[in-house]
Amino acid sequence: MGAAEVKGTIDSAPIVRIIDASLDEKGFEYDTTDATYEKLTASGVQIEGSPHYPKTTGEFFDALNGPGEFNTLLLVAHGEVTAGDNNGEAVRVKTADLICPWLLLAQADAELQDKLVLLAVCGGLCDDTIWTFIRGNQLALFLVGSTEKVTGAEVEAFVPPFLAELKAVATSGGSFNPEQVRQALEKCNPAANNKFDFYSGVGELE
Repeated sequence: MGAAEVKGTIDSAPIVRIIDASLDEKGFEYDTTDATYEKLTASGVQIEGSPHYPKTTGEFFDALNGPGEFNTLLLVAHGEVTAGDNNGEAVRVKTADLICPWLLLAQADAELQDKLVLLAVCGGLCDDTIWTFIRGNQLALFLVGSTEKVTGAEVEAFVPPFLAELKAVATSGGSFNPEQVRQALEKCNPAANNKFDFYSGVGELE
């Protein structure tokens, strides 16, 4: 089997597929996703259809693997942290009706090697999260995710301006690369209390 071709840039402005697999468990998540969608639309960021709100595992994988052109995946889900510590290590993810180790999601037949994955997960990232998306079968090109518990307000304050920055970069230069993703993160992260971080499937983990 030959090695997969790995690119270092995304060759257009963000085209975003939004999947909210939270089941609105805390009562604010769907409102946050709706508001984020509206702000993205208002900023001119291209959305690939309406947000997906899967209720079952099957619906989640259908939303993830379904037809359509996108180069950015925004995934909203719940992470489970270590007992007694709201900012502890994230050990599992709740995705629609499925509670599983992050690595199980790596078995999904999604092609992410030329995409940006943007995670808004209340429990934050752990090593398994990173491996799922940039070191497992998926090999997402770029990963930006919340490193600790985030609020709906922090997601709304970060995601639309961040993707609007990348849209502006790509509109000017035709693509965006890891350094430009990092620059957009540094500019927009303070609005989310610096709770997001950047990882690259084509470079070293930071």
